[in-house]
Amino acid sequence: MIVIDAAAFGERVRGLRQARKLTQANLAERAGITDETVSRVERGAFEPTLSTAVLLAQALETRLDTLTGRDREEEPLPHPLAPNVQRLVDLVLALDPDAQAALLRMAELLYQKRRPGAKERAAEAKRRREKKT
Repeated sequence: MIVIDAAAFGERVRGLRQARKLTQANLAERAGITDETVSRVERGAFEPTLSTAVLLAQALETRLDTLTGRDREEEPLPHPLAPNVQRLVDLVLALDPDAQAALLRMAELLYQKRRPGAKERAAEAKRRREKKT
């Protein structure tokens, strides 16, 4: 189980916000959350939800691992990635969200071409996802 120290998380958010010369209101606007939420996070008054943590990381242009402090831990993956897959992951993480989305679409197209019937399965999965929303 992963335990996140709310106070340390808040200190990291505050430090990054100040390094980027943002006010709490600026950060809140960028993240699409309230000023009060930013204040409570920075004070360590509550542990943010995953969605709030992701929004803060995006608004601060950093990785979620940086905010949680897990980038400092050398916890190995349960199954290490092959070097070429790790390289791919590193490159994808360096891309902006729009480029990541474009790359995902390209990968899905390659996957569909490679496997017989995959295009139909992907279309059916897409219909099911759209039906849920």
